[in-house]
This record gives sequence, structure tokens and C-alpha cells, in this order.
Amino acid sequence: MKTIYILLITVLSWSLQACTAQCGKPDTCTDSIPRIYPDYAGVTFPLNIAPPNFRIGENADAFQTEIGTGETADILYTSKSSEVIIPTKKWKKLLQKAAGKEIFIRITLLRGGKWTRYADIKDTISDEPIDEYLVYRLLYPGYELWNEMGIYQRDLTGYEETPIAENRNFGKQCINCHTFNQNSPETMMVHVRGKSGGTLICKNGKVEKVNTKPEGFKNGGTYAAWHPSGRYIAFSMNEIQQFFHSSGQKPIEVSDLAADLMVYDTEKKTFLTDSLICGERYMETFPNWTPDGKTLYFCRGNAYKEKMPLDSIHYDLCRIGFDPESGKFGTPECVYRASEQGKSVSFPRVS
Repeated sequence: MKTIYILLITVLSWSLQACTAQCGKPDTCTDSIPRIYPDYAGVTFPLNIAPPNFRIGENADAFQTEIGTGETADILYTSKSSEVIIPTKKWKKLLQKAAGKEIFIRITLLRGGKWTRYADIKDTISDEPIDEYLVYRLLYPGYELWNEMGIYQRDLTGYEETPIAENRNFGKQCINCHTFNQNSPETMMVHVRGKSGGTLICKNGKVEKVNTKPEGFKNGGTYAAWHPSGRYIAFSMNEIQQFFHSSGQKPIEVSDLAADLMVYDTEKKTFLTDSLICGERYMETFPNWTPDGKTLYFCRGNAYKEKMPLDSIHYDLCRIGFDPESGKFGTPECVYRASEQGKSVSFPRVS
């Protein structure tokens, strides 16, 4: 009986392969570019990226996808499903072959017994690789309740995902705002919220828990930025509130009710701040250092007042000098007044 099954499977496999080889000839062609998700049209793929699987957004009885470079289709994938799963080994060979060159994604669809070929999707393979790992927080896409969440890393050269920290190990408390020093996995921090929470700081092979809510302050560390030296971490100390509306275009809004800046010295275990960046007049948030570590950029808006319309809150881009040797701050200055245009600046980054 086993032999018969093996024979049937082998014959069926040969039949399918023959069908695939014959069915790819188009009866008609169109200049339209097929819809795919994610939209990979006109993108540049890093030299070591994982196979970019996608879904074809067109209705059809069967789908054929060819991927290649020049005149050669190096990958052929035919299926009755709109999902295109690119074979890893063939994709890696194509990456090496097409480094620095253009590739095509050619899609042909079967409808009513006839094949229609769409215009090629053109992309480029970079001759440079990308850093292999991406770190992110993963949780259920809601905003009211949560149960399980974690900080994970994904191998961008494949699809392997491994946990760095999961809240099942912290009494299912919230963990957020993981931040690395210049993308180094050796120096990072992450907040653990809740009754027994704190900020976990990993440095020099050691992990310590720090209470980033200085004595006498209402709020603790929120958004963080490592000083290039690895010695300091700049924090904004935010009180963040969700607002739910029964009507309107925005059923939910998130806003700061208060925000100040402070810097934590990981060597002396002390907090540094100044009345110029911490007080009741303004809300200061989203810190980010310059590469030389001598200037701290941040966003600043007028302090929130009770019954203040949320759409009246606007953030300007500001900066303040910092002396890494003494830990002293300079004088803050506004770099860009987005508020004058009714706009806001958020999450500044030095390019």
C-alpha cells in the first residue's frame, strides 16, 4: 500500500510540474502593474535580506510569479493561492547574482482559462548588506487592555524571532521604551512598569534595576536617549493620558499632561536636571543627543492647563548645551518654531 501511495504522489508531482511549465505562457498582456502587499514596487533590497514574501491583490484562478534579473527568471512560483512564498535558497542565489543590479517581479494570472501577464515590477538589489537584527515590542493591537507582550529580535536575513524579555517573567507587567546606545546590544535599557517595576539598564555585561523617578518628582523616566559615551541617559518624565471621544474623526487621542527632562549618570547613579528644562512653564519631551554628546535636542510646548483644547498643544524643536565632564547644562534655545504654523515637531533625530 505504501508503494502505491508513493507512486501516486510521484505521478501527481510530475503532472503539476508539467502543468506549471505549460500554463505560464500568456494569452494576453497588460501594461498595468499588479497590486501586491506589501507594495515592493521600486524598492531597494539589502544584499542579505530575507525572501520578501507577498500577497497578490488581484482576483484569479491561479497565480504565476517569476523573479529574476536581466532576461532570466531565476525563481518560478505557481499556485492557486495569491500568497507568494519565495524559496529561501533560490532567493539567496539571486541576491548574489543581482548585487547592484535591477530585478523584476513578473506576475501572470489565470482567469477563465486564459493567462494574462502584467507589467513587470522593477526593484534593485543593493550591493551592501543590512544590520542583521531588528528589535521591537510585540503586543496585541489594542489600546485599552493587554495581557502578554515582550521585546523581541528578528533576524532580517530570515524569519527567526527570539524573545529578549517577555512580561510573563515580570508578573505580566508592561514593558516598553527599549533603547540602545548607538545600536549596540551590549548597552541598552528597557522600562518595566507596575508595582515592582523599574528601568533595567544593561551595561558592561551587568544588568541593574534603577528607579528613574527622582525623589520629589511626580513622573518617572519615559522616552530615553543614550549619550554617545554610554555614561548618561537623557529621559523625559511624562504624564501621558488617553482621551476617548464618542464622536468625531479621532475616537482616541493621546497627549502629554506634563513633561520635563533629566539626565541619569550611570556611573555616579545620580540624576541631573535644570530649571531651564524642568518646570511648570513648558512641557519638554523626546530627547536626542548630537553625535559629539555636547548638545541635547528636545521638543518643547506650553504647559497643559485644565480644559485646554488638545489641538492647541504644539511642540517646537529646541536644544541645550551639555558638558559631559561636569554634567552642567547650558542655555536652551529654540531651533524651529513649528507652533507658529500650528504644527508640532516630534522625535527629532540627528542625521
